[in-house]
Amino acid sequence: MRSRRPQSRLSSGFRSGRWVRLSVWALLLAFPLALLLGGMNPAHSEDDDDLDSLSFYRLSSSMTALFSTAQEPGNDEFNIAENHWPSVLHQPGSAGSMLGYPDEQYNVIRGWIDSRNAQSSNEVGYDSLVGTKDSGFPDHTGARDFAYFGATLNGLGLDSTSTGLTLGFFSWLSGGFVLILFVAAAGVDSLWSFIIDALIWINPFRMIYDAVSSLSGSTFADGMTAGEGATTGFGDSGELPEPLASIVELGNFAFEKLALLSWTVMLPLFLGVFVFSLLMFKNLDRGSAIKKILVRFVFIVIGVPLLGSMYSQVLNTMKEATEGGNSAAAQVVLSTYVDFEGWATQNQLAVPDGAFIRWSQTHNAPTGKSQSEVRDTALAINRQVLGISAGALGSPTGNDAMAVGANEGLTQSNYGDVARMLDRYMSTQHVNASSFESDAKSTLEGEQIDKAPEWFDDFIGDPEDVKDEAANENPLLFVRSDTGLTASEEGEGGPVRFTSAEGTKINCRGTITEDNEGSPSACNLAPLAMYNYLNADFGSTSYKAYSSGKSSSEATRSIHNSVNLVGTGMMSSVYWFNAVVLLGAFVVIGIGYAIGMVVNNIRRTFQMIMAIPFAMLGVVQGIAKVIVYTVAMLMEILVTIFLYKMVLAFLLAVPDFINAPFNAAIAGDEGTGDRSAVVEFLVRSGLLHMLVTLVSIIVVIVFTVMAMRLRKTLVKAVEDSVTKMIEKFTDAKVQSGGGLKSGLPGGGGSSLMSGAAGSKAMSAAKGGKSPRGANAGGTNSGGGPAGAAAATSASSNETKVSGDVDTDGQLEGPGGGGAGAGLDPSAQERDAAGEADLGKRVEREGLSDDPGEAFVGSVQQSASDYAESDKERLKAATGTAGAVGHAGVAVGRAAAQDYTGAAESAGKAVEKGGQAQASAGRAGQASERARKSSLDNPQTSARHDRRIQQGQQAEQAGRTVSNVAGMAGSTGGGGKAPQPQKTPKKPPNSGGANSADQAAKQARNQRRGPKR
Repeated sequence: MRSRRPQSRLSSGFRSGRWVRLSVWALLLAFPLALLLGGMNPAHSEDDDDLDSLSFYRLSSSMTALFSTAQEPGNDEFNIAENHWPSVLHQPGSAGSMLGYPDEQYNVIRGWIDSRNAQSSNEVGYDSLVGTKDSGFPDHTGARDFAYFGATLNGLGLDSTSTGLTLGFFSWLSGGFVLILFVAAAGVDSLWSFIIDALIWINPFRMIYDAVSSLSGSTFADGMTAGEGATTGFGDSGELPEPLASIVELGNFAFEKLALLSWTVMLPLFLGVFVFSLLMFKNLDRGSAIKKILVRFVFIVIGVPLLGSMYSQVLNTMKEATEGGNSAAAQVVLSTYVDFEGWATQNQLAVPDGAFIRWSQTHNAPTGKSQSEVRDTALAINRQVLGISAGALGSPTGNDAMAVGANEGLTQSNYGDVARMLDRYMSTQHVNASSFESDAKSTLEGEQIDKAPEWFDDFIGDPEDVKDEAANENPLLFVRSDTGLTASEEGEGGPVRFTSAEGTKINCRGTITEDNEGSPSACNLAPLAMYNYLNADFGSTSYKAYSSGKSSSEATRSIHNSVNLVGTGMMSSVYWFNAVVLLGAFVVIGIGYAIGMVVNNIRRTFQMIMAIPFAMLGVVQGIAKVIVYTVAMLMEILVTIFLYKMVLAFLLAVPDFINAPFNAAIAGDEGTGDRSAVVEFLVRSGLLHMLVTLVSIIVVIVFTVMAMRLRKTLVKAVEDSVTKMIEKFTDAKVQSGGGLKSGLPGGGGSSLMSGAAGSKAMSAAKGGKSPRGANAGGTNSGGGPAGAAAATSASSNETKVSGDVDTDGQLEGPGGGGAGAGLDPSAQERDAAGEADLGKRVEREGLSDDPGEAFVGSVQQSASDYAESDKERLKAATGTAGAVGHAGVAVGRAAAQDYTGAAESAGKAVEKGGQAQASAGRAGQASERARKSSLDNPQTSARHDRRIQQGQQAEQAGRTVSNVAGMAGSTGGGGKAPQPQKTPKKPPNSGGANSADQAAKQARNQRRGPKR
């Protein structure tokens, strides 16, 4: 039994292997047989006469045979120019019905204008489509113009073809990336709405609604919250969770008790103190006292409801402004991709207003202006297909780009249409003629169906039998007179511009006829012309017509893509990159603005809540803080949203700004000598359009960085100016001491104090024979601690006497060069006069500067800090590049076994890396200072200090390693090691406080003469 098992296995394996081989051979024989049978059995068989009699393919073949026969030379007896055919051949929208594939199975022709290049396609040159004088239809250009129209769309990238074998990987990858950015940009609109709703929900004034309502009535409370009422929870019940409910209850209780205390105790107390001060103190500043008592009284009575009403109303207004979102992202996508399927099947390629489609007969290509405005054309086409009004989408490169955000007519379904269009582009979907034929036939109803056979039977057959029929009455071949596609030639041999005649129906959707009489419709292209277009592939000098009946599969012919990326060749990639940059800018700016606004508002909300108790008790500084924080919150919202809308509009208008200087060169007449050879080459080659687009991309990237800084700068400047204004009004200090440097305009009272120190220093300088300012004697010349101490003492209010008292009885400065200014009576008088003037100025203008000056000074400071940040970042980038270079050299030296040199290069790499790290830390400090207002803590983050310190330590360590390795390499190489240089002795007048004393002593000794 055991000996038989291997034999049975062997026999079973042999039988299975035999069946496998037989199956493989059967498949190999069946595959070519299937292809042969597929080619021998086309879709239109001779046995299906009923189907052929109502087929667009059969009708197209007959019309093409008729047109080709009339074109044959010497065939002037076959004249179709007298039997209503000129009306068809004159209009491009109707003449396209004559440009199909002539199937020899139905119509035998001699092929005068048709050049057969495959079993299922033929190619026709554009110049042969114009009838000669001895042909059957002389001087009719409608067929040629129809072909030019297709060539123009193909040359602009508005129409393209591909085979069924196209993988579409790059379409999937590029389209998916754009789809992600589009969804993210559209999600920014939802983010804005969510943030505004969140700010309305955490509105601090809603948390004290019940307290204000019990104290002053519901009218005051409703006005304070703009009708929103008290803070409620989510869900149907509207109840807050227990922790939040406890916080709201505590807030109402505290505010109510504080208000009662202020009305019953604090206000009478303030009034009594005021009256007592008026009676008892003669030198009382009555104006200031009256202003303070009025500020306390008004704020305690109506201050909180009034501020709450302002803030709540701004929130509700901004909610309405952000509910609709903006159309910027959709506008970018719709100006970069074209929904050709919708344009062909719904509009039958009707040219919309705002589209510029023109063909150059001289260069056999679209004109330069057509190429430069292709995105405007794409946007106009998509707007027409989706049914979006002109007010909803502006031009991506035109003057109406500022209309973005209007959202008139833009619905949520339109956003879905845009997303689905990108999905069709990713999946490389096609639109074919057979689907259009089915849709066109489905529009017939009632008596129209009974008349349909006449439109086929009378026009299918040999050219001799068809030429006498009334073609202008067949709705399949003809469009209504004075409608449809029109072509206007600008001078003989000049550019041909395509438009749709006035009265052309836009949404035809394959409509054949519009009445029961079977009259032609007013569509842009006749149904058979649209069918022929979808069966053709248009090139620069000829078109190729494909047979729907002889094509065995979509792999053997070109099919029109459902969605196309505008532009051709490299320009399509440039347009795609431009769209990616714009969408990325929308996402970055939108998210950055939204997050920055909500973080600052939440921070200011807590600051205001902490200041309200002190304000309700009548503390003027607390009152000023509550006002400033409230105004800062609402101004942050207004400035941010307004700036966001303005930035989006500017980004969309960037291409127009860049194109403006080149419009004259691009729009010049081609071939007329109006343009130089260089400009002609740049325009015709597409280099000029590529250069303009690349420049616009760079501008968008740079402006995105500037826009992120612009919001911070403007918000900071507004906060600083509001702070100054409130401080002048309340005579109270609100700012925490940071935000503005004392030396810059708008620095507040600190600038005046520094002015006082400066006046003292100048007065001291004027007292000497050789004025050296506050730094007389050179105490600051050497820097370091001595210089800092001298600078501090120069601005101090203490009276200090420097120098030595000599026997001549004259006080001299440390430099010994003349009399010092310390006890000069004239200098003291000047100091007293300057301080008196300064005091009068402070009393007259207050400690704060003018709000306008504060705004300008804040902007200047931010610009200066950002410039410093950019400078340090450039140093960091340079240092990083140097570190990478030295690291590469170190690796190379180590590979060459030059370990000493490798250590030296590694040390230099560490040194450069430390410099880069320290520069990055200083850049972070400068950037942080640029966005801090006077309400923020002036101290920068400690992490920047740590980063600078770590960078400096790394720099020092790397320099040490590099120096030691360099010395070791010099010694090991046989050379003499460099000797350390001796530190030179400091000269007597090397600087600093000691050198000043030595110089003074030397001068005294010279005056005294030698000792006796």
